Amino acid sequence: MFQPFALLRPLPQVLCLTAVILSSHVTAAAGTALAAVKPAALSGINNEAALAAFVQQQVPKLMQQHQIPGMAVAVLWRGQPHFYSFGLADKAQQKAVTPDTLFEVGSVSKTYAGVMGALAMQQGQLKLSDPVSQHWPALKGRQWHGVTMAHLATYTVGGLPLQFPSSVTDAASMQQFYQKWQPKWPAGTQRVYANTSIGLFAHLAVKSSGQPYAKALKSQLLEPLQLAHTYTTVPASEQAHYAWGYADGAAVRIKAGMLQDEAGALKMSVRDLAAWLKVNMDPTQVQQAPVREALQLAQQRYAQVQQMYQGLGW
Repeated sequence: MFQPFALLRPLPQVLCLTAVILSSHVTAAAGTALAAVKPAALSGINNEAALAAFVQQQVPKLMQQHQIPGMAVAVLWRGQPHFYSFGLADKAQQKAVTPDTLFEVGSVSKTYAGVMGALAMQQGQLKLSDPVSQHWPALKGRQWHGVTMAHLATYTVGGLPLQFPSSVTDAASMQQFYQKWQPKWPAGTQRVYANTSIGLFAHLAVKSSGQPYAKALKSQLLEPLQLAHTYTTVPASEQAHYAWGYADGAAVRIKAGMLQDEAGALKMSVRDLAAWLKVNMDPTQVQQAPVREALQLAQQRYAQVQQMYQGLGW
């Protein structure tokens, strides 16, 4: 049963040892995972050498099992990150993965989008109870009556699709898509995971700032957290560090598309991703009050589906 938008308790924090894994194997849009390691697996780890031995034993097995060409791993252990690199970021050039290799992180991008929404909430630019049409007046159709920003943020609009159809290539066609879309369920009754939902939430969240999402993300979140190697578009100076993904042996990278930056197109090093995970595990360490409070706000429980709780991007 879906429980709508009751602000309950913060989402539970992750266990004592957490691994950040970036992989060049592509099964969908991304090769990224955040994994909490069960305490039972850590019984023999009591120093850095034992930790390294554990990672060196486990990761090659994972790579072989899933035919992964390259992997960057960060382990947060006793509050500090430890980095390990395996395999290749570019098979054609035989370029090895390093802790500075840039990977596409796929839907982990949504956690940044959620915090951007929380920043807008703090600044009084939006409320979750706001009608979507308040922030995009073009969406005045009957299907958007009663649909709020909270519905967008928690995937409960009523059945928006995971991705845009191929016909959506610019702002005009995106607007036409949302104007013609028809829900399958009443808003707030069904959760359907969709890039077109959380992506629109983040897009509208920064709209009143007058900045495009990429610029707002950099100035409001990445720079305050000193995440200097996280990008919406990898600059020319960093292209040498940009890993290829591999699907069925072919080298691939994510294609540009509408709301991709908001929903799934960030690229970053494992160092930056570990730093992002660390501040989300303990937002109190962040000095800038707006960012600290936004991290905490994004991790609240805004909806429940059976045993699962939905935060903002989490």
